[in-house]
Amino acid sequence: MAVNWTGIKQAFELMGVGMGGVFFVLFVIFLVAKLLLKVFPPEKEQ
Repeated sequence: MAVNWTGIKQAFELMGVGMGGVFFVLFVIFLVAKLLLKVFPPEKEQ
């Protein structure tokens, strides 16, 4: 049984792109949340 190294390389590249995309989206959500907190600061309780 031969190992298809080309397929394994493609699978790892695709996995890297997918995981990179997930972390990129999480980072964008983080930045949007920080921006919203600056634009609309929470009201201070008295």
